Amino acid sequence: MTTLLAGKPRALTAPAGDWVYLGPDAVGMLAWERALGPSWTRRDAAGPLEAEADTLRRPYADWVDALSRIHGQDPDWWTTTVAERNPLASAFFFEACCLSLLRRWEKSGRLPQAVVCGNGPLLAAARALLFPASAATGLGGRADAAVQGALLVARALQTALATASARLACSLTRRGGPAFPPSSRPRALVATFVHPESFDDEGRFSDRYFRSLHGKLEAAGYEVWVLPILVGLERSRLATVRTLRACGARVILPEDWLHWPDHLAAWRGSWRSLSLPRTAPPLDGLDVSSLLAAVRRRQARSRESLEARLLHALIPRLAAAGFKPALVLSWFENQRHEKALAAACRKAFPDADHAGYYSMLPSPNNVANLPTAAEREAGVLPRRIVCCGRHQASVLASLGSGIPIEVGPALRYEYLWEEAPLPPAPAVPTALLALHNRLDEAVELVETLRPVFDMDTGVRRWRVRLHPDYTRRELEAALGRPWPPALEEGPKDLRSSLAESSVVLSASSGVLVEAACLGRPVVVLARLCGLGFNPLAYVPDLGAPRASAAEIAAAVRAAVALPPEGLARLRDRGSALKDECFAPVSERTLAALVPPPAGPRP
Repeated sequence: MTTLLAGKPRALTAPAGDWVYLGPDAVGMLAWERALGPSWTRRDAAGPLEAEADTLRRPYADWVDALSRIHGQDPDWWTTTVAERNPLASAFFFEACCLSLLRRWEKSGRLPQAVVCGNGPLLAAARALLFPASAATGLGGRADAAVQGALLVARALQTALATASARLACSLTRRGGPAFPPSSRPRALVATFVHPESFDDEGRFSDRYFRSLHGKLEAAGYEVWVLPILVGLERSRLATVRTLRACGARVILPEDWLHWPDHLAAWRGSWRSLSLPRTAPPLDGLDVSSLLAAVRRRQARSRESLEARLLHALIPRLAAAGFKPALVLSWFENQRHEKALAAACRKAFPDADHAGYYSMLPSPNNVANLPTAAEREAGVLPRRIVCCGRHQASVLASLGSGIPIEVGPALRYEYLWEEAPLPPAPAVPTALLALHNRLDEAVELVETLRPVFDMDTGVRRWRVRLHPDYTRRELEAALGRPWPPALEEGPKDLRSSLAESSVVLSASSGVLVEAACLGRPVVVLARLCGLGFNPLAYVPDLGAPRASAAEIAAAVRAAVALPPEGLARLRDRGSALKDECFAPVSERTLAALVPPPAGPRP
């Protein structure tokens, strides 16, 4: 008889057995392992879950597409996490894979003695799957509804205060009323993420994503305006607004243009998303109703969904003020705010050429990146997508969306073509741990390597490269225990970090591909739990994940000890990989992002 568990880690009355942890949180998994004790053997779930994801990805995309054809005329639908299908922002796909794995184990008689679920909704879904006669029919009834309603009201009040603060900051720093000065040049709107690192020491704006494209657009005759998507800015809203007004770029601040009715409509959309989608059809034969109910509650409180609805309201406000760009460029990952932007631009700027720029490394489990036919039919995609390489264009076309996809310049990766090659491996063997933008994965990787630091790897110096979405202080707080003394921060400049490294380790960071392109040895770390987002999954000869501390130590030791002929083979392999993944910045490739400003492209 299998015991289903969730919540606070605790010991079991049974003396021993095998157990499995089905949750994305490695810290929680390790806590359960300590609580159960050494007599209980943990069964690996990461590998089997990857196999389930391989079989479930296409049915999942089709399942969401079917719901999108039902709800696609509702703008609020496209701001939900269900429609976004982003496994980096929602655990729904991961939890569906967990149910699929349990179903497979049950059919083969291989269920473990204990299954620890990462949360209550997954526990309810697992109980309904394995013990349907005893499964609860609801998730708390009226009491649960009251709690969720209270949480939603609290989020609305919090948002109202933040909105009032942002509007006050804009009014205090604005000279006169907001207006767009007359211009004889065609305008280009660039929607891009703004991080703390987006400003130089003198406060000037530096676009981490579109890089030098702003200057190239201006040189081609466009008047460039920036629509900032703020990420991870710790300073006060007033300080942020002052920085943006003085950064040297033409910046559109949403609070200058949005009205209070826009905010009220966005909050009303939060309440409506409690019932989107209205039904919970089975996913590949799995009952996912409890999982979907939890997603509805979370998306109703989602700040990202609220901001997406405000972005949808902002664009017609700009059009009403006379802002009519000939060209719209936006970062493309097919997220909620991008769908809202694309839909609003199609209506407010019908003559504008809107290109979504995909300049990152795809991974099979990041299904949100892949546009679908239902999204194209609903008009929530850019008019065309520009990818930074042939590999990315092929992956994004795999679901048959029918959206035009072309190859453009790899702006973020221009340094890969610098004439000077990386120097030989440093005299002091150095390993670089490159962290992804998700804090939970960063914690997991540091914990994964903790025992490796004391093993025979041949490495004399361990360095870490943090992602700009979080700080060292935030990572240390998430670890919950002292920082490993062997791990030091490396240079912020990526090329410098790679030049000073003998081997690069990560699980999901695109730095793995960049290092491989430059001929540096790489070691892909397997996830302890949760789904992997390995950007080298499409390159199996380079990207086989290593799971145990012994496997990782052996792979690092082999990489550090590579002879010159082995390094030469890696450089040749990297050169071929670079040609496939990254198009050089040239007049030909730039034409995809900087079309002639005489008018919109056909």
